Amino acid sequence: MIPAAISLRYARALVGLADEGGRLEAVADGLSQLSALCEQHHDLRLLIRHPSFSIAQRSAIFNDLISRLDLDHLLRPFVGLVVEKGRLLALSAISESVQNLTDEKLGRMRAQAVSAVVMTAAQLASVTAALEKRAGCRVLLETSVDASLIAGLQVQLGHELLDGTVKGRLDRLGQQLLAK
Repeated sequence: MIPAAISLRYARALVGLADEGGRLEAVADGLSQLSALCEQHHDLRLLIRHPSFSIAQRSAIFNDLISRLDLDHLLRPFVGLVVEKGRLLALSAISESVQNLTDEKLGRMRAQAVSAVVMTAAQLASVTAALEKRAGCRVLLETSVDASLIAGLQVQLGHELLDGTVKGRLDRLGQQLLAK
């Protein structure tokens, strides 16, 4: 496992270069796309983990991926360096750090909202506005549905979990009853 400090060091370097070139979002989104692709495809996971692939083979494959996906050209030398230094296992952590640093530089936060049913556009706008007021910055809201919540909404905003679901309330009530 590669320490978080190393992943953060790579991320800071990439964000610094991307910021100088005014390409923060394109670079962060491109690296996120590449990282997700690596996590989703067995062959790419094998390429990253198996020691029989040479640096040249890995670099060629990643250069081809970057070209085919039409990702920001700044990613080619960066990923080449990651391959050369044997840090491909940290690509996901680097990508996450790049996204966090980019969000910080652009004055925004990401939030994940899970609801029992699909929210309407008006509900999404209302939740986003409330989260922006609470966070004091722009919020990018990602949503998903989990029917086991029964009703309500659960939001992860940074390190804070806001649980307004019926399931959460029932769980808390059960814990209180057991504590007595």
